[in-house]
Amino acid sequence: MARRDIWLVLDGRLWRVRGRLGGDGGQEVSYDFPDEASARSMVDRMMKTSAGAWRNLTEAVRQEASRRQTHYPCRPLAGQQSTTGVRVDVNTAPRRQIG
Repeated sequence: MARRDIWLVLDGRLWRVRGRLGGDGGQEVSYDFPDEASARSMVDRMMKTSAGAWRNLTEAVRQEASRRQTHYPCRPLAGQQSTTGVRVDVNTAPRRQIG
């Protein structure tokens, strides 16, 4: 079973749901929504269609962002996405090792 990641990101105007199957370099899809409820509905559908247990990593991402801000204070460059409202989920289904 391959790793699957789902992100929910607000860019200030649109809610974007990104999904990736297979870890870094895996197959990616992206969907844009005008409101949070529609975007979260897509996240729920994506989670239901994949096997395995899911972990919500939102708090871990926020803590890491806060830690980095404390140690390396800077502002995002123009055009960069805000991490506010980010929900990151990782499918923790067992992985099969090849080789």
